[in-house]
Amino acid sequence: MTIGQVAKKAGVAQSAIRYYEAAGLLPRPPRRRGVREYDDNAVDQLKILRFFRRAGITIRGLATITSQPRGSTVGREVVLGVLHRRIAELDALMIEAQEMKRRLEESIGCPCEGDTTTCSIIR
Repeated sequence: MTIGQVAKKAGVAQSAIRYYEAAGLLPRPPRRRGVREYDDNAVDQLKILRFFRRAGITIRGLATITSQPRGSTVGREVVLGVLHRRIAELDALMIEAQEMKRRLEESIGCPCEGDTTTCSIIR
C-alpha cells in the first residue's frame, strides 16, 4: 500500500505517518522506486498510535511504549506505568470538568448577568 492508502485506512494524515517514522514510533517501510510500501500491519500500528494519541498519551510516552521489548516483564511494567499515569491525569481532568460544569450550571441563575465584579460564582 502507498502512504496515502495506509493513511486513509488508519484514519491519520500522511504527515502523521512521516512524523511517527521520523520519531521512531513506526519502522521505516521498504521503498520501491523511492515510494514507501506498507503492509496491513502498518494500518494496525497506526490505529493503535492514533488511539493512544486521542487518549492524550504524549509522543514521549508513545516512544517509551514502542521502545519496550515485546514479552519483557520490565517492558510491560514500563508500559503500564505510562498508561496508569495517563489514567490518573484523566481522572483529575474529569473531576475538574465536573466542578466547572457545576459552577457553570450555577451561573445560569446568577443575578450578576456576567458582571465579573459582582459574580460570586467565579470567586
